[in-house]
Amino acid sequence: MKTSTKISHKENVSNLNVLIARIGTFGESYNPSNLLLKVSSLKTISTNGQNANAAVDAAEVIKKNAQSARSLSFDGLDPLVDRSINALKISGASAQTID
Repeated sequence: MKTSTKISHKENVSNLNVLIARIGTFGESYNPSNLLLKVSSLKTISTNGQNANAAVDAAEVIKKNAQSARSLSFDGLDPLVDRSINALKISGASAQTID
């Protein structure tokens, strides 16, 4: 089964939000000694994760647009290259020149 890292990261952020919601039901009884496990810190981590996922999505759109533009710029090139090489072969050029 093929997995996608991008989807996994989004699931991790989503699961963190579920965890934060469940922790919120504990009220004042949830008081960890580690500051990184406090609800405010977890919310900050969740926000950072959402921002990172949004940045990846935006970068992916830019990458796909660039790939499409590059693909379009080379679309008509294959027949031209074939005709040029064939004309070069017919002209009696050496094999080294053709290569």
